[in-house]
Amino acid sequence: MFANLFIDRRSCPYFFSDEILVSSELSIAAEPINSDIIVCSTVRDAQSYISVFGSTKKYIVWCDEPLWTGLDITSMQAKRQVFTMPDEAVIPLEIINAYAGDIFFNNYHFLKDGYYLDKKSVHKRLQRNRQFFSNRSFPNRGAALVTYRDDIRFHYKFSEYFRSLNGLRVSLAKHGNRLGIADIYGSGWPMGLALEDSRSASNMSPWLRKFEILENYGFSICLENTYAPYYITEKIWHAIVCGCLPIYYADSNSTIYEDFDKYSFINARDYKDPEELFMFTQEMSATEYRTRLNSCTESLLQAVSRVDPEALVATQVSAFKSRVRSSLSDDSTTNNNVEKIDNALNIFLAEEKIVSVVVFNSNKMLQSTIIPFCEKHNKNLNIFVLDESTFTLMSEETKLDFKASIILIGSNDLHLSKLNLDFMFLYDAKLLLIDNNDQTLPFPPMVSRMRSIYEDMSVSIFAHRS
Repeated sequence: MFANLFIDRRSCPYFFSDEILVSSELSIAAEPINSDIIVCSTVRDAQSYISVFGSTKKYIVWCDEPLWTGLDITSMQAKRQVFTMPDEAVIPLEIINAYAGDIFFNNYHFLKDGYYLDKKSVHKRLQRNRQFFSNRSFPNRGAALVTYRDDIRFHYKFSEYFRSLNGLRVSLAKHGNRLGIADIYGSGWPMGLALEDSRSASNMSPWLRKFEILENYGFSICLENTYAPYYITEKIWHAIVCGCLPIYYADSNSTIYEDFDKYSFINARDYKDPEELFMFTQEMSATEYRTRLNSCTESLLQAVSRVDPEALVATQVSAFKSRVRSSLSDDSTTNNNVEKIDNALNIFLAEEKIVSVVVFNSNKMLQSTIIPFCEKHNKNLNIFVLDESTFTLMSEETKLDFKASIILIGSNDLHLSKLNLDFMFLYDAKLLLIDNNDQTLPFPPMVSRMRSIYEDMSVSIFAHRS
């Protein structure tokens, strides 16, 4: 095992299973404190861990949904970003998403049994549809199974290749509905527009209910959430397997044309506005409709014959492991920092004969990272986590004996200087300064300032850089 990962499953529900990761020489930590690398899906999620663990951990932002990546603007179009702490410490973030090119590698990622799009399910449904549609007249009505999102943040556009399709998708659905030629299904719509929320209106699987709906229509408005390379979801495949001609969106250089003929689905990009698009669908001949749909069906059959789910996952995991190695190879790696802190504490605890450790609860990084090392070196240590009010109460009543104790303080905790001085004088305590800013100077400015505070008062201070 070359790396120990903590996966925030609430943030990354669709991340690789523990079994897959372990089989790929990656171990799984039950708690973030025990990991080398913390994995979550947004920079915001990463920040919450950075505020606790700082530079003692490595961080990977992994997201397989470009819509959420687009909302997380700081992670767009780059494989590495940095997060600057309030104290100016710089934390590197490895970014893995559709735009960085580490998630999707072909058009087949959603062709699997969870979406009823594995080879067996596709052939079975297409065979059923041949019988079901054999006597059906040319259907010129469409369906839009779309979640309504009107928040401005869902309408981002960074370039032609990095953009949300939410606004266009909603516009097409509303326009087709207003013309009386498209029905809307989905959540969040203003009252009266949607016939039902197809994901929750039935006791059956949302996908099976979707199939049940689409089989009654000739067209499906099935634009993706966003436009990104190889981001081809279940939407277009579901339309085809249900006998609907897809109304989709693709640039002329889109990866979807690796599998589809340009004269197959209806590309919304080819029309100046929704009115022109729907005029085309209404004037389309039955022959052209069937030709286009047959072309789409052939693309689906070819795709399910090519897809190799296990090989696809192996490619994704290999790409992920490469980024893990990149993260660990950084000059300021987590392992090196942890080892330095561990060694310093080992020497300090042995030489100073410390029996108690005190940390103020404003410094979560020290609580979660340094204290476990202290406990490892001396299981008989008394560990105290105090806030200012608790300290004041103990100082007044002297309920506990803190003699021969060590106070842990990070160099970004200057606001606690007075509190620590009072504590040291009262209990003859020692101070171990953990410089968690990772500055390049021999004695960073914050350390120097703290030294000047204590030197005139004959208080012992021990500085160690993490």
